[in-house]
Amino acid sequence: MNWDEMKGNWKQASGKIRETWGDLTDDDLQRARGSQDQLVGVIQQRYGIAREEAKKQVDDFFNASNGMVAQVKTAVADRAHEVEDYFKNTDYSDMVGDLRKVISKHPLPSLFVGIGVGYLLGRAISVIR
Repeated sequence: MNWDEMKGNWKQASGKIRETWGDLTDDDLQRARGSQDQLVGVIQQRYGIAREEAKKQVDDFFNASNGMVAQVKTAVADRAHEVEDYFKNTDYSDMVGDLRKVISKHPLPSLFVGIGVGYLLGRAISVIR
């Protein structure tokens, strides 16, 4: 995630920023508004530290966030490949058996998924007409 993306997702990012720098106020986060330089200045002022130290902390935070994003991307890609392999290498009858097991183990969530899928299909069909 670059600073442009951080600015676009400022509401979510400000929650993570507040977890890291708990003394920052809503006004502090509002003043920063996705600007790296402003965030450094706000942290410097709030914590009474040197600008270089504040910049290092922000850079470390940003790099750690990028590391977490990369880990999530890798995990999702790996899982997507596993799902792809499952659909390529599993017979239809085995999939039905697996689905029955999931429904038996988790009946209520399965019901809600079914309702949601039915609703979405209904909406799609009504738009087509």
